[in-house]
Amino acid sequence: MKNLFLLLAMVGLIGCQTVTDMRAAGPYAEYSSSKDAKSLATCIMAGWEKEPLVIGQSFDAAINFINGGYSVYTPNYAEVADVYEAENGSFIKYYLQRGGAMTAQFRIDKRTDTIISCL
Repeated sequence: MKNLFLLLAMVGLIGCQTVTDMRAAGPYAEYSSSKDAKSLATCIMAGWEKEPLVIGQSFDAAINFINGGYSVYTPNYAEVADVYEAENGSFIKYYLQRGGAMTAQFRIDKRTDTIISCL
């Protein structure tokens, strides 16, 4: 019961930002890589799937095609990494929902560490 209450409280703290809102606000961080966008997006998704940041949550990350690349995202779109093809590899724009428990620094650090490890 405590876990359910904690989960509901966490979900309530995420906010109501859409991916469009997050993109309009600008990326939290940007990266570039010599890897192709598909390989990089797949690596990010696999890394994020290994990191459930809510105790007891079965974690999923997903990937979708976007114009010029791929979008990797976590449940409720708390974080989004848009990975685009570039002339010499790819580049990433990392977005996150601003405010609330989902933007705690330890969570941001885990997500960005995964992105950096995939570069």
